[in-house]
Amino acid sequence: MVKQVELDWSQGKTIEKEYFPEDKLGRVKYATFLTKLLASQGFDEVRDTDDQKRNYVLNLNAEWGAGKTYFLKRWSEDLKEHYPVVYVDAWKKDYSDDPLMTVISSIIDQLRKQAGKDKDSPEFKVPRKLIGLLKAAAPGIGRGLFKRYVGIDPVEVMNADSDNINIGNIVDENGNEVEDKDGNPIDMSFAASEAVKYLINEHDAKSAAIDSLKTSVFEWVSAVVGIRRKELPAFIFIDELDRCRPSYAVEMLETIKHIFDIDGVVFVVAIDTEQLQHAVKAVYGEGFNAKMYLSRFF
Repeated sequence: MVKQVELDWSQGKTIEKEYFPEDKLGRVKYATFLTKLLASQGFDEVRDTDDQKRNYVLNLNAEWGAGKTYFLKRWSEDLKEHYPVVYVDAWKKDYSDDPLMTVISSIIDQLRKQAGKDKDSPEFKVPRKLIGLLKAAAPGIGRGLFKRYVGIDPVEVMNADSDNINIGNIVDENGNEVEDKDGNPIDMSFAASEAVKYLINEHDAKSAAIDSLKTSVFEWVSAVVGIRRKELPAFIFIDELDRCRPSYAVEMLETIKHIFDIDGVVFVVAIDTEQLQHAVKAVYGEGFNAKMYLSRFF
């Protein structure tokens, strides 16, 4: 049986030093309805044991100035009394090159505070495998480690003149043999074999890191549920996404879809869908079907 949460916005409220006046447009009834809908989607003990927890992503679509932030701020603040809640202002965070880190840092910080724990609390430790998902640093690190341990610079291999292979060895654009760290000519078959092996290992490591991350997020949610006697699901609100840089907005969406499909967690993403379609086209091209693309997420 899903808990019935009644919300009251008849009085103004100050949230994080910002004042939100009373709800004169009757919007609270929509927040009450959506709370029940999303709560039942994210967790329902009436369902079979293996199906009690689910993941859900909702698009709250409205044009600029329609009051999305007011709605999300008041809604998310009231829900903290009943559920684990995270609110992310994507626009304030789009200086970051990695939306994954934006969401993760917000989840840890806000859930830890809701549980009443300090920064050194073992319940909110960050998995060591998370370093494998650091997008901004990954390309340089990957190239450096590959060169260090294999003795081959993968960029040199890719840039080598494929028409100038001397008995299986690789030469550069000047006709000079590309050498490994020991000064020996690089055999093309060996280089290709090692490169493929490295990429496979890196892929496996990232998959393991994603699994570890999902487990950690649910452990953080469970800590709040257990310590503060709250209920599942956790609500994660993403606001102002349509105001972000196009590349950042698209990556944030793909982070939610491919990284955070965690059972027992529901997402509410407030956007102007038409504006976000322009952001998608800016990334993938004007001829790209942005409407169809967004339908995969919501």
